[in-house]
Amino acid sequence: ADQPSKFNAKLRMHLRGKRLNGVAQMGADRAVAFTFGAGETEHHLVLELYAQGNIILCDKDWRILTLLRPHRDDARGLVLLGNHPYPKDRFRQHTRVNAPALLNALEGKDDREVSEGTDGKAAARD
Repeated sequence: ADQPSKFNAKLRMHLRGKRLNGVAQMGADRAVAFTFGAGETEHHLVLELYAQGNIILCDKDWRILTLLRPHRDDARGLVLLGNHPYPKDRFRQHTRVNAPALLNALEGKDDREVSEGTDGKAAARD
């Protein structure tokens, strides 16, 4: 194994000498996107930190150039294959939580059990 794998060679080909310009979490999930280069030469390297994990290299338009583990789940409509668009919308999104909703969650109540009172505090519905 004197030669690097095809995956490794492709990463080197597209990322060598490029500057890391950004790091961002993908939604609220265990996935991180590293952005290298800018403009027409921009690339995204996504690390999916799940049990099976994956490393995906995408171009500036988020089209998959290469990936460590190709994956297809027709039941969920998920396709992680080369030359396909990377499905960024599949990640859970961050949601803002207000104080009454947080209290309900901590008390084990359903959000529908609470309505907004006239003084701005949460009041339980009867």
